[in-house]
Amino acid sequence: PTPSSSADAPADATPPRRAAKPVAVAAGEHCTFCNGELPAGRQISFCPHCGQDLTMVHCPACGSELERGWKFCVTCGRASGEG
Repeated sequence: PTPSSSADAPADATPPRRAAKPVAVAAGEHCTFCNGELPAGRQISFCPHCGQDLTMVHCPACGSELERGWKFCVTCGRASGEG
């Protein structure tokens, strides 16, 4: 019998997540999820402390994922509070 490639990988292995365009971080910015300090002057996609995707924000009204910089939700039209 030939071993399958899935047998070689651990059962809990997950593929790496891909984020949208990295965001520029200014000095003193903190993660909106864990409040960890973000590395200033770098383009990042994920928080180095909690691993959350920092390129997406959620609509305060309906919870839809929005890209950073969008001023309105594409699902319900509410102001996103960004930019």
